[in-house]
Amino acid sequence: MGTGKWQGQCLTALDQSDNVAAFRACDARKQQQQFSWESDKESNWLLYTTFKQTKVYIDTHNNNNQLYLSSIAQNRNFIHLDLLLSSPSFLSFDAILKRPQLVGSGHAGAQIEVKTADGFSLGTTTVGEDGKWSLTPTQDLANGTNELTAHQTVGGGHSSEATATITVNMVDQLAVSGPTAGSTVNTDTPVVTGTSEPKADITITDKDGTVIGSTTANGKGEWTVTLPAQPNGTVEITVTDEHGQKVDHSFTVDVAAAIAELVITGPKEGATVDTDTPKVTGTAQPGAKVTVTGKDGETLAETTAGEDGKWAVDLPKLPNGTHEITVTDEHGKSDDVSFVVNAIAPIQFTGPEASESKRPAVTGTGHPGSNIELKDVLGKTIGIGTVAADGKWSITPTQDLAKGTNVVTAHQTAPGGKTSTATGTIQVTAKDPLVVTGPTPGATVESETPTVSGTAEPGAKIT
Repeated sequence: MGTGKWQGQCLTALDQSDNVAAFRACDARKQQQQFSWESDKESNWLLYTTFKQTKVYIDTHNNNNQLYLSSIAQNRNFIHLDLLLSSPSFLSFDAILKRPQLVGSGHAGAQIEVKTADGFSLGTTTVGEDGKWSLTPTQDLANGTNELTAHQTVGGGHSSEATATITVNMVDQLAVSGPTAGSTVNTDTPVVTGTSEPKADITITDKDGTVIGSTTANGKGEWTVTLPAQPNGTVEITVTDEHGQKVDHSFTVDVAAAIAELVITGPKEGATVDTDTPKVTGTAQPGAKVTVTGKDGETLAETTAGEDGKWAVDLPKLPNGTHEITVTDEHGKSDDVSFVVNAIAPIQFTGPEASESKRPAVTGTGHPGSNIELKDVLGKTIGIGTVAADGKWSITPTQDLAKGTNVVTAHQTAPGGKTSTATGTIQVTAKDPLVVTGPTPGATVESETPTVSGTAEPGAKIT
Protein backbone atom coordinates (compact mmCIF):
# COMPACT_ATOMS: atom_id res chain seq x y z
CA MET A 1 0.00 0.00 0.00
CA GLY A 2 2.79 2.48 0.84
CA THR A 3 2.39 5.48 3.06
CA GLY A 4 -0.42 7.96 2.72
CA LYS A 5 -3.50 9.52 4.23
CA TRP A 6 -6.93 8.08 4.46
CA GLN A 7 -10.07 10.12 4.58
CA GLY A 8 -13.73 9.33 4.97
CA GLN A 9 -16.40 10.00 7.56
CA CYS A 10 -14.40 11.07 10.64
CA LEU A 11 -11.31 9.21 9.26
CA THR A 12 -7.98 10.15 10.86
CA ALA A 13 -4.64 8.49 10.09
CA LEU A 14 -2.61 7.42 13.11
CA ASP A 15 0.37 5.53 11.67
CA GLN A 16 1.30 4.14 8.29
CA SER A 17 4.00 1.90 6.87
CA ASP A 18 4.36 -0.42 3.91
CA ASN A 19 2.63 -3.30 5.67
CA VAL A 20 0.73 -1.96 8.70
CA ALA A 21 -1.59 1.00 9.20
CA ALA A 22 -3.70 2.25 12.06
CA PHE A 23 -6.37 4.88 11.75
CA ARG A 24 -9.63 6.02 13.34
CA ALA A 25 -12.92 6.02 11.47
CA CYS A 26 -16.55 6.55 12.33
CA ASP A 27 -19.03 3.78 12.12
CA ALA A 28 -22.50 4.25 10.66
CA ARG A 29 -23.54 6.10 13.81
CA LYS A 30 -20.55 8.40 13.42
CA GLN A 31 -18.91 6.90 16.44
CA GLN A 32 -15.13 6.89 15.99
CA GLN A 33 -13.50 3.48 15.91
CA GLN A 34 -9.82 2.44 15.55
CA PHE A 35 -8.67 0.18 12.72
CA SER A 36 -5.43 -1.65 12.04
CA TRP A 37 -4.68 -3.87 9.09
CA GLU A 38 -2.26 -6.20 7.45
CA SER A 39 -1.98 -7.90 4.09
CA ASP A 40 -4.22 -10.89 3.47
CA LYS A 41 -1.90 -13.29 1.64
CA GLU A 42 -4.84 -15.37 0.40
CA SER A 43 -6.52 -12.61 -1.53
CA ASN A 44 -5.89 -9.24 -3.15
CA TRP A 45 -7.80 -7.60 -0.32
CA LEU A 46 -6.47 -5.94 2.78
CA LEU A 47 -7.59 -7.51 6.04
CA TYR A 48 -8.62 -5.34 8.99
CA THR A 49 -8.55 -7.11 12.32
CA THR A 50 -10.10 -4.65 14.74
CA PHE A 51 -13.34 -2.99 13.82
CA LYS A 52 -15.85 -3.98 16.46
CA GLN A 53 -14.13 -7.37 16.50
CA THR A 54 -15.14 -7.89 12.87
CA LYS A 55 -12.88 -8.75 9.93
CA VAL A 56 -13.04 -5.91 7.50
CA TYR A 57 -11.69 -5.92 3.93
CA ILE A 58 -10.56 -3.08 1.65
CA ASP A 59 -10.91 -3.59 -2.08
CA THR A 60 -7.80 -2.38 -3.91
CA HIS A 61 -9.11 -3.24 -7.38
CA ASN A 62 -10.37 0.13 -8.60
CA ASN A 63 -9.23 2.91 -10.87
CA ASN A 64 -10.55 5.92 -8.97
CA ASN A 65 -8.07 6.11 -6.13
CA GLN A 66 -10.87 4.87 -3.87
CA LEU A 67 -11.05 1.97 -1.45
CA TYR A 68 -14.14 0.09 -0.32
CA LEU A 69 -14.44 -1.28 3.22
CA SER A 70 -16.46 -4.46 3.72
CA SER A 71 -16.97 -7.21 6.27
CA ILE A 72 -17.21 -9.72 3.46
CA ALA A 73 -14.49 -10.11 0.85
CA GLN A 74 -15.49 -8.66 -2.51
CA ASN A 75 -18.58 -6.96 -0.97
CA ARG A 76 -18.52 -3.17 -1.41
CA ASN A 77 -21.65 -2.36 0.62
CA PHE A 78 -20.07 -1.40 3.90
CA ILE A 79 -18.16 1.93 4.02
CA HIS A 80 -16.74 3.99 1.12
CA LEU A 81 -13.30 5.64 1.64
CA ASP A 82 -11.22 7.98 -0.55
CA LEU A 83 -7.43 7.43 -0.72
CA LEU A 84 -5.07 10.41 -0.66
CA LEU A 85 -1.86 9.04 -2.19
CA SER A 86 1.76 9.43 -1.03
CA SER A 87 2.97 12.98 -0.55
CA PRO A 88 5.96 14.05 -2.69
CA SER A 89 9.48 14.63 -1.43
CA PHE A 90 12.12 16.94 -2.95
CA LEU A 91 15.86 16.57 -2.33
CA SER A 92 17.92 19.64 -1.45
CA PHE A 93 21.59 19.68 -2.54
CA ASP A 94 24.49 21.81 -3.75
CA ALA A 95 25.16 21.92 -7.51
CA ILE A 96 27.92 23.13 -9.81
CA LEU A 97 25.71 23.34 -12.90
CA LYS A 98 23.06 25.86 -13.80
CA ARG A 99 20.71 23.05 -14.77
CA PRO A 100 21.32 20.22 -12.29
CA GLN A 101 19.13 17.13 -12.23
CA LEU A 102 16.36 17.59 -9.63
CA VAL A 103 15.20 14.44 -7.82
CA GLY A 104 12.53 13.34 -5.37
CA SER A 105 9.80 10.80 -4.67
CA GLY A 106 6.03 10.66 -4.94
CA HIS A 107 3.11 8.48 -5.90
CA ALA A 108 3.66 6.24 -8.92
CA GLY A 109 2.07 7.79 -12.02
CA ALA A 110 1.55 11.22 -10.45
CA GLN A 111 2.57 14.34 -12.35
CA ILE A 112 5.30 16.51 -10.84
CA GLU A 113 5.77 20.18 -11.78
CA VAL A 114 8.71 22.10 -10.33
CA LYS A 115 8.38 25.85 -9.88
CA THR A 116 10.58 28.67 -8.68
CA ALA A 117 9.73 30.83 -5.67
CA ASP A 118 8.03 33.32 -7.97
CA GLY A 119 5.94 30.59 -9.62
CA PHE A 120 7.92 30.15 -12.84
CA SER A 121 7.66 26.57 -14.13
CA LEU A 122 10.96 24.72 -14.63
CA GLY A 123 9.33 21.67 -16.22
CA THR A 124 7.14 18.66 -15.57
CA THR A 125 7.72 14.92 -15.21
CA THR A 126 5.97 11.74 -14.06
CA VAL A 127 6.72 9.68 -10.95
CA GLY A 128 8.02 6.26 -11.93
CA GLU A 129 6.67 2.92 -10.76
CA ASP A 130 9.41 2.87 -8.13
CA GLY A 131 8.04 6.11 -6.64
CA LYS A 132 10.98 8.19 -7.83
CA TRP A 133 11.12 11.16 -10.17
CA SER A 134 13.80 13.33 -11.73
CA LEU A 135 13.74 16.47 -13.87
CA THR A 136 16.30 18.70 -15.58
CA PRO A 137 15.22 22.37 -15.44
CA THR A 138 14.26 23.99 -18.73
CA GLN A 139 15.87 27.23 -17.57
CA ASP A 140 19.14 28.04 -15.78
CA LEU A 141 19.03 28.30 -12.01
CA ALA A 142 20.56 31.38 -10.46
CA ASN A 143 24.05 31.18 -9.02
CA GLY A 144 23.49 30.86 -5.27
CA THR A 145 20.38 29.76 -3.35
CA ASN A 146 17.26 28.64 -5.28
CA GLU A 147 14.03 27.87 -3.38
CA LEU A 148 12.00 25.43 -5.48
CA THR A 149 8.67 23.65 -5.01
CA ALA A 150 7.59 20.29 -6.46
CA HIS A 151 3.81 20.18 -7.07
CA GLN A 152 2.30 16.67 -7.29
CA THR A 153 -1.05 16.04 -8.98
CA VAL A 154 -2.75 12.61 -9.10
CA GLY A 155 -5.52 11.39 -11.38
CA GLY A 156 -8.37 12.26 -9.04
CA GLY A 157 -7.26 15.84 -8.78
CA HIS A 158 -5.51 15.43 -5.41
CA SER A 159 -2.47 17.64 -5.09
CA SER A 160 0.35 18.10 -2.63
CA GLU A 161 3.77 19.71 -2.65
CA ALA A 162 7.30 19.59 -1.29
CA THR A 163 10.06 22.20 -1.26
CA ALA A 164 13.82 22.02 -1.64
CA THR A 165 16.77 24.38 -1.63
CA ILE A 166 19.22 24.02 -4.51
CA THR A 167 22.45 25.97 -4.02
CA VAL A 168 24.35 26.55 -7.26
CA ASN A 169 28.10 27.07 -6.95
CA MET A 170 28.72 27.34 -10.65
CA VAL A 171 32.02 26.25 -12.24
CA ASP A 172 33.12 26.64 -15.86
CA GLN A 173 31.66 23.95 -18.05
CA LEU A 174 33.90 21.10 -19.14
CA ALA A 175 34.27 21.00 -22.93
CA VAL A 176 36.38 19.10 -25.48
CA SER A 177 37.62 21.24 -28.36
CA GLY A 178 39.81 18.80 -30.25
CA PRO A 179 39.95 16.60 -32.13
CA THR A 180 36.60 17.75 -33.49
CA ALA A 181 33.88 15.21 -32.73
CA GLY A 182 33.51 12.78 -35.62
CA SER A 183 36.68 14.00 -37.34
CA THR A 184 39.56 11.84 -38.60
CA VAL A 185 43.16 12.32 -37.44
CA ASN A 186 46.25 10.89 -39.14
CA THR A 187 48.26 10.22 -35.99
CA ASP A 188 48.00 7.30 -33.59
CA THR A 189 48.88 9.53 -30.63
CA PRO A 190 46.14 12.17 -30.93
CA VAL A 191 46.19 15.30 -28.79
CA VAL A 192 42.93 15.95 -26.91
CA THR A 193 42.31 19.57 -25.94
CA GLY A 194 39.57 21.43 -24.12
CA THR A 195 38.52 23.90 -21.45
CA SER A 196 37.22 23.61 -17.89
CA GLU A 197 37.30 25.31 -14.53
CA PRO A 198 40.82 26.79 -14.07
CA LYS A 199 43.21 24.44 -12.25
CA ALA A 200 40.70 21.56 -12.45
CA ASP A 201 42.06 18.00 -12.58
CA ILE A 202 41.15 16.34 -15.89
CA THR A 203 40.95 12.57 -16.47
CA ILE A 204 40.42 10.75 -19.77
CA THR A 205 39.19 7.15 -19.91
CA ASP A 206 38.61 4.83 -22.86
CA LYS A 207 35.36 3.03 -23.64
CA ASP A 208 36.29 0.30 -21.14
CA GLY A 209 36.81 2.82 -18.36
CA THR A 210 40.59 2.54 -18.35
CA VAL A 211 42.44 5.79 -17.61
CA ILE A 212 44.51 6.72 -20.69
CA GLY A 213 45.44 10.28 -19.82
CA SER A 214 45.24 13.00 -17.18
CA THR A 215 46.33 16.58 -16.62
CA THR A 216 45.47 19.79 -14.77
CA ALA A 217 43.93 22.79 -16.50
CA ASN A 218 45.98 25.98 -16.48
CA GLY A 219 44.91 29.29 -14.97
CA LYS A 220 42.78 30.02 -18.04
CA GLY A 221 41.02 26.66 -17.87
CA GLU A 222 42.86 25.30 -20.91
CA TRP A 223 44.12 21.73 -20.90
CA THR A 224 45.89 19.34 -23.29
CA VAL A 225 46.46 15.57 -23.11
CA THR A 226 48.42 13.44 -25.60
CA LEU A 227 46.88 9.97 -25.71
CA PRO A 228 48.98 6.80 -25.93
CA ALA A 229 49.11 5.01 -29.30
CA GLN A 230 45.61 4.16 -30.56
CA PRO A 231 44.73 1.60 -33.25
CA ASN A 232 43.10 2.69 -36.48
CA GLY A 233 39.35 3.08 -36.10
CA THR A 234 36.88 4.92 -33.88
CA VAL A 235 38.27 6.16 -30.57
CA GLU A 236 35.65 6.65 -27.84
CA ILE A 237 36.73 8.58 -24.75
CA THR A 238 35.13 10.09 -21.67
CA VAL A 239 36.58 13.26 -20.17
CA THR A 240 35.77 14.08 -16.54
CA ASP A 241 36.85 16.80 -14.15
CA GLU A 242 37.16 16.93 -10.37
CA HIS A 243 33.76 18.65 -10.14
CA GLY A 244 31.96 15.64 -11.56
CA GLN A 245 31.38 17.04 -15.02
CA LYS A 246 31.62 14.47 -17.80
CA VAL A 247 31.86 14.72 -21.59
CA ASP A 248 31.69 11.74 -23.98
CA HIS A 249 33.67 12.28 -27.16
CA SER A 250 34.69 10.26 -30.22
CA PHE A 251 36.81 10.61 -33.34
CA THR A 252 38.58 8.36 -35.85
CA VAL A 253 42.26 7.45 -36.12
CA ASP A 254 43.45 6.64 -39.65
CA VAL A 255 47.23 6.34 -39.87
CA ALA A 256 48.75 5.18 -43.16
CA ALA A 257 51.73 2.83 -43.07
CA ALA A 258 54.86 4.83 -42.31
CA ILE A 259 56.91 5.93 -45.33
CA ALA A 260 60.63 5.42 -44.89
CA GLU A 261 62.75 8.56 -44.90
CA LEU A 262 65.04 9.17 -47.87
CA VAL A 263 68.70 9.25 -46.77
CA ILE A 264 71.89 9.80 -48.81
CA THR A 265 74.62 7.48 -47.54
CA GLY A 266 77.34 8.49 -50.02
CA PRO A 267 79.18 10.67 -50.77
CA LYS A 268 79.30 12.02 -47.21
CA GLU A 269 78.75 15.71 -46.62
CA GLY A 270 81.94 17.64 -47.52
CA ALA A 271 83.76 14.56 -48.81
CA THR A 272 86.19 14.65 -51.76
CA VAL A 273 85.76 12.05 -54.49
CA ASP A 274 88.50 11.19 -56.99
CA THR A 275 86.20 10.45 -59.90
CA ASP A 276 84.29 12.76 -62.17
CA THR A 277 81.40 10.26 -62.38
CA PRO A 278 80.72 9.72 -58.67
CA LYS A 279 78.25 7.10 -57.42
CA VAL A 280 75.48 8.40 -55.15
CA THR A 281 73.95 5.84 -52.75
CA GLY A 282 71.21 5.84 -50.12
CA THR A 283 68.01 4.35 -48.71
CA ALA A 284 64.32 5.11 -49.29
CA GLN A 285 60.87 3.51 -49.25
CA PRO A 286 61.18 0.15 -51.09
CA GLY A 287 60.15 0.55 -54.72
CA ALA A 288 60.22 4.35 -54.60
CA LYS A 289 61.39 6.29 -57.66
CA VAL A 290 64.49 8.32 -56.74
CA THR A 291 65.62 11.43 -58.65
CA VAL A 292 68.95 13.29 -58.31
CA THR A 293 69.04 16.96 -59.27
CA GLY A 294 71.80 19.56 -59.38
CA LYS A 295 71.86 22.89 -57.58
CA ASP A 296 69.95 24.52 -60.43
CA GLY A 297 67.25 21.84 -60.38
CA GLU A 298 68.51 19.97 -63.44
CA THR A 299 67.94 16.22 -63.39
CA LEU A 300 71.24 14.35 -63.17
CA ALA A 301 70.06 10.77 -62.71
CA GLU A 302 67.10 8.57 -61.73
CA THR A 303 66.75 5.11 -60.21
CA THR A 304 64.39 2.94 -58.13
CA ALA A 305 64.94 1.76 -54.56
CA GLY A 306 65.17 -2.01 -54.20
CA GLU A 307 63.06 -4.27 -51.99
CA ASP A 308 65.48 -3.58 -49.15
CA GLY A 309 65.11 0.18 -49.70
CA LYS A 310 68.66 0.62 -50.95
CA TRP A 311 69.46 2.55 -54.15
CA ALA A 312 72.57 3.63 -56.09
CA VAL A 313 73.10 5.73 -59.21
CA ASP A 314 76.13 6.95 -61.20
CA LEU A 315 76.18 10.64 -62.00
CA PRO A 316 77.21 11.95 -65.40
CA LYS A 317 80.71 13.40 -65.78
CA LEU A 318 81.22 16.36 -63.47
CA PRO A 319 84.00 18.96 -63.56
CA ASN A 320 86.40 19.19 -60.67
CA GLY A 321 85.09 21.41 -57.91
CA THR A 322 82.26 21.59 -55.35
CA HIS A 323 78.88 20.11 -56.26
CA GLU A 324 75.53 20.32 -54.46
CA ILE A 325 72.87 17.72 -55.22
CA THR A 326 69.35 17.03 -53.95
CA VAL A 327 67.71 13.60 -53.97
CA THR A 328 63.90 13.30 -53.83
CA ASP A 329 61.41 10.43 -54.07
CA GLU A 330 57.81 10.10 -55.18
CA HIS A 331 56.57 10.33 -51.57
CA GLY A 332 57.95 13.83 -51.11
CA LYS A 333 60.90 12.74 -49.00
CA SER A 334 64.25 14.40 -49.74
CA ASP A 335 67.88 14.77 -48.69
CA ASP A 336 70.81 16.80 -49.98
CA VAL A 337 74.60 16.69 -49.87
CA SER A 338 77.60 18.76 -50.94
CA PHE A 339 80.89 17.17 -52.03
CA VAL A 340 84.06 17.97 -53.95
CA VAL A 341 85.08 16.31 -57.22
CA ASN A 342 88.84 15.97 -57.61
CA ALA A 343 88.96 13.48 -60.47
CA ILE A 344 92.19 11.49 -60.94
CA ALA A 345 92.98 11.21 -64.63
CA PRO A 346 94.02 7.65 -65.45
CA ILE A 347 97.44 7.05 -66.99
CA GLN A 348 97.55 6.55 -70.74
CA PHE A 349 100.34 5.35 -73.10
CA THR A 350 100.82 7.50 -76.21
CA GLY A 351 104.04 6.17 -77.79
CA PRO A 352 106.12 5.42 -79.57
CA GLU A 353 104.74 2.46 -81.46
CA ALA A 354 108.11 1.95 -83.20
CA SER A 355 111.61 3.31 -82.81
CA GLU A 356 114.99 2.93 -84.42
CA SER A 357 116.46 3.64 -81.02
CA LYS A 358 116.83 1.06 -78.35
CA ARG A 359 116.16 3.78 -75.76
CA PRO A 360 113.29 5.75 -77.18
CA ALA A 361 111.43 8.38 -75.15
CA VAL A 362 108.25 6.64 -73.88
CA THR A 363 105.38 9.16 -73.55
CA GLY A 364 101.80 9.36 -72.20
CA THR A 365 99.26 11.33 -70.13
CA GLY A 366 98.11 11.12 -66.52
CA HIS A 367 97.05 13.05 -63.44
CA PRO A 368 99.25 16.08 -62.75
CA GLY A 369 101.71 15.44 -59.96
CA SER A 370 101.44 11.68 -60.16
CA ASN A 371 104.51 9.47 -60.03
CA ILE A 372 105.16 7.23 -63.07
CA GLU A 373 107.15 4.01 -63.01
CA LEU A 374 107.99 2.32 -66.35
CA LYS A 375 108.49 -1.46 -66.29
CA ASP A 376 109.40 -4.09 -68.87
CA VAL A 377 107.53 -7.29 -69.56
CA LEU A 378 109.30 -8.98 -66.66
CA GLY A 379 108.22 -6.27 -64.21
CA LYS A 380 111.67 -4.75 -63.96
CA THR A 381 111.74 -1.01 -63.52
CA ILE A 382 113.38 0.62 -66.55
CA GLY A 383 112.54 4.25 -65.78
CA ILE A 384 110.68 6.70 -63.50
CA GLY A 385 109.10 10.12 -64.00
CA THR A 386 106.37 12.58 -62.95
CA VAL A 387 103.24 13.81 -64.73
CA ALA A 388 103.67 17.48 -65.57
CA ALA A 389 101.08 20.18 -64.84
CA ASP A 390 99.79 19.81 -68.41
CA GLY A 391 99.04 16.12 -67.73
CA LYS A 392 101.88 14.79 -69.89
CA TRP A 393 104.85 12.58 -69.01
CA SER A 394 107.96 11.26 -70.82
CA ILE A 395 110.49 8.65 -69.67
CA THR A 396 113.68 7.48 -71.42
CA PRO A 397 114.53 3.88 -70.47
CA THR A 398 117.64 3.45 -68.39
CA GLN A 399 118.61 0.37 -70.43
CA ASP A 400 118.30 -0.73 -74.05
CA LEU A 401 115.16 -2.26 -75.31
CA ALA A 402 115.53 -5.41 -77.28
CA LYS A 403 115.31 -5.32 -81.02
CA GLY A 404 111.84 -6.29 -82.11
CA THR A 405 108.65 -6.13 -80.00
CA ASN A 406 108.90 -4.75 -76.48
CA VAL A 407 105.94 -4.69 -74.06
CA VAL A 408 106.23 -1.96 -71.44
CA THR A 409 103.82 -0.91 -68.66
CA ALA A 410 103.49 2.54 -67.07
CA HIS A 411 102.29 2.56 -63.42
CA GLN A 412 100.75 5.80 -62.04
CA THR A 413 100.40 6.63 -58.35
CA ALA A 414 98.29 9.77 -57.96
CA PRO A 415 98.23 12.10 -54.95
CA GLY A 416 96.07 10.36 -52.37
CA GLY A 417 97.32 6.94 -53.41
CA LYS A 418 95.01 6.07 -56.28
CA THR A 419 96.82 3.95 -58.90
CA SER A 420 96.29 3.10 -62.54
CA THR A 421 98.30 1.41 -65.30
CA ALA A 422 98.67 1.58 -69.05
CA THR A 423 100.50 -0.91 -71.29
CA GLY A 424 102.07 -0.26 -74.69
CA THR A 425 104.05 -2.09 -77.36
CA ILE A 426 107.21 -0.59 -78.89
CA GLN A 427 108.71 -2.09 -82.03
CA VAL A 428 112.48 -1.43 -81.90
CA THR A 429 114.10 -1.38 -85.42
CA ALA A 430 117.55 0.03 -84.46
CA LYS A 431 120.65 -1.34 -86.39
CA ASP A 432 123.65 -2.69 -84.52
CA PRO A 433 126.35 0.02 -84.37
CA LEU A 434 129.66 -0.35 -86.25
CA VAL A 435 132.35 -1.00 -83.68
CA VAL A 436 136.11 -1.59 -84.26
CA THR A 437 137.32 -4.03 -81.68
CA GLY A 438 140.93 -4.43 -82.93
CA PRO A 439 143.62 -3.43 -83.10
CA THR A 440 142.97 -1.46 -79.97
CA PRO A 441 143.16 2.20 -80.63
CA GLY A 442 146.78 3.44 -80.16
CA ALA A 443 148.19 -0.05 -80.13
CA THR A 444 151.44 -1.07 -82.02
CA VAL A 445 151.31 -4.05 -84.33
CA GLU A 446 154.33 -6.00 -85.68
CA SER A 447 152.75 -6.87 -89.02
CA GLU A 448 152.77 -4.68 -92.03
CA THR A 449 149.42 -6.22 -92.96
CA PRO A 450 147.42 -5.89 -89.71
CA THR A 451 143.90 -7.39 -89.32
CA VAL A 452 141.13 -4.98 -88.37
CA SER A 453 138.09 -6.56 -86.63
CA GLY A 454 134.79 -5.39 -85.17
CA THR A 455 131.01 -5.74 -85.08
CA ALA A 456 128.18 -4.31 -87.14
CA GLU A 457 124.65 -4.96 -88.28
CA PRO A 458 124.50 -8.49 -89.51
CA GLY A 459 124.95 -8.59 -93.31
CA ALA A 460 126.20 -5.05 -93.45
CA LYS A 461 128.91 -4.30 -96.03
CA ILE A 462 132.01 -3.03 -94.29
CA THR A 463 134.51 -0.86 -96.19
